[in-house]
Amino acid sequence: MSSRTFIILKPDALERGLVDAVMQRFFNEGFVVEHMHYRVIDRVLIKKHYEKVIEREGPEFIHWLDKEFVGKPAIPIILTHENDDGITVARNILGNRRPESAEKGSIRGDYGIGQMDPAKPAMNLVHASDSEEAFDKEKNLWFRATRF
Repeated sequence: MSSRTFIILKPDALERGLVDAVMQRFFNEGFVVEHMHYRVIDRVLIKKHYEKVIEREGPEFIHWLDKEFVGKPAIPIILTHENDDGITVARNILGNRRPESAEKGSIRGDYGIGQMDPAKPAMNLVHASDSEEAFDKEKNLWFRATRF
């Protein structure tokens, strides 16, 4: 049985020229690209994507989103994996969301840029859905004109 997951190559991955290196990690673990596209991020999209984080972190997080995402390119991707645990496999490939705590050999452990201040968001290169519900929400948000 196969499964699908959703990832976003964030602006920091594109700006640092890490798209090929990051994608190769997923290919090495048996993922196949089902759908992807290049998209410039607008404020409405990124606020909707991070709405729960904004609720938790407060308005200062919106300022960070504006600086790090709005008007910048990203690559949202739907990946298919041969097993039924693609979401878990993808998140394991990424490592801890905080690069300074991520394992070496993971994408974030090898390429992420941590923050000295743990209250500040990290530059962690890739977003990955953490559940089937998040997958459904995020794919529909980022691929709004496409039905999957």
